[in-house]
Amino acid sequence: MTQRRQHKLILVGNGGEGKTVFIQRLLRERFEKRYLPTPTNTRVYPIEFIRNDEPFVFNIWDIGGQSVLKDFTADYTGADCAIIMLSDNKNGVKTLKTFQNRINQYCGNIPTLILFNKCDLARTVENYDQLIQTENNVLLCSAKNEFQLESPFEKLMDMMHNN
Repeated sequence: MTQRRQHKLILVGNGGEGKTVFIQRLLRERFEKRYLPTPTNTRVYPIEFIRNDEPFVFNIWDIGGQSVLKDFTADYTGADCAIIMLSDNKNGVKTLKTFQNRINQYCGNIPTLILFNKCDLARTVENYDQLIQTENNVLLCSAKNEFQLESPFEKLMDMMHNN
């Protein structure tokens, strides 16, 4: 029997970027049009992928974007990888460095992706086009349309394997 590899993945970003919806769509839940902020308590969702016939589990820590004054130590400590989610929000790109610095402070140099959700919106594509000029490991997805939902995990598995 193959042992399941377990990895802690922190999913961070500003409020309203679609972090929770992204996870819900991975779990094949229905898309909800109304916005419900993630509660201040962090939720963990195990999602399994198969790589080279071996199970690979990401325990995704959905960290609410409204938790500005929260102590992130417990949420970030022990993370193996991270996704910083951005979208059409013009402040997202501005706060990217804050999230990158926080990840480095609490986790060290771990594999990190920048994931632009809501790629069906023009402003998201503009933000993406701007950022790929200066950043590596930037991907597009749409939780609403279920576009490229698994590609960030494939990329993270590659990055972790090469790390």
